[in-house]
Amino acid sequence: MAQKYYILILLLSLSSIPGHFSDSAVGRKGLAGGWQAIKNANDPIIQEIGKFAVAAFNLVHNKNLVFQGVIKGETQIVAGTNFRLTISVKDMDVSMNVSINYQATVFDQPWTHTRNLTSFKPM
Repeated sequence: MAQKYYILILLLSLSSIPGHFSDSAVGRKGLAGGWQAIKNANDPIIQEIGKFAVAAFNLVHNKNLVFQGVIKGETQIVAGTNFRLTISVKDMDVSMNVSINYQATVFDQPWTHTRNLTSFKPM
C-alpha cells in the first residue's frame, strides 16, 4: 500500500518540473504524441533550433546553406520534443542568390542534453 503512495508522490513531483520551452512559443496544449502548431516562429528558442538544423545538415553533407529564419513549425511531445520546422535558407554553393525552403525535423531532449537532426529535405 505504501508503495502506491510513493509512486503517486513521484508522479506528482515530476509533473511540476518546468519544461525547457515556453508554452506560448510552442503551443503545448494538446496531448502527447500529437503535432501542435508553434504559435511564435520568431521565438529565440525556435530560431535556435532552426539554426541548429541547418548547421547539422551542413556538417553532415558538406553543404554551405545559410540560415535565414524559421517560417513556421509544429511540435510533438514524445520522450522529449520533436520540432518540424519550415526553414528558409540560402545555398551559397549555387550562383543564384535565392532563398529555398526546407522542412527539418529536430528531436530535442534538454534534460539529457540531446539534440538531433532527424530529417532535412527541400520543400
